[in-house]
Amino acid sequence: MTLPNNSMLLPLFIGVTALGVLLQAGVLLALYVGIRQAERHVLEKLDEIYEDVSPLLQTAHVLLEETGGKIRAIADNAHAISEKIRDQVDNTGAAVGEIANRTRQQAERVDAMVTEILDTVADTSRLVQDSILSPLRQVGGWLGSVRSILDALRRPERKPRTHEEHTY
Repeated sequence: MTLPNNSMLLPLFIGVTALGVLLQAGVLLALYVGIRQAERHVLEKLDEIYEDVSPLLQTAHVLLEETGGKIRAIADNAHAISEKIRDQVDNTGAAVGEIANRTRQQAERVDAMVTEILDTVADTSRLVQDSILSPLRQVGGWLGSVRSILDALRRPERKPRTHEEHTY
């Protein structure tokens, strides 16, 4: 069994990191789309409220001019209606603020998860380097030494040549 060298591990870790970043970007995009839809929905509701209240306010003005005796009663009703609208607008603003807060919390949570994943990948890489590759290099060095010794022992012993054996 051969272990992949560092040049093969690097693309793997880059791929895992890229996948984490893409996952985070996808979550953030989904949160953004959700907030935009909620905002659109809130604005539609506000338009509906305005459409419902606008004719009522116009009628109240006509009645105010026509009936002097009921001015106070109509003013009180208009005030109550405006308070309800203000409460609804305040509630809508609070809801949008809560959505934004939850979105921020989720983004922080996703960021923490991605950071933890990247830290785990880095720790795993160091662990592989320290616990597997370094001992393998040492074993490889020892095996190379043993092989050199065995090669030296296997060579036939050479006899020294005498002067007469040389041919000129």
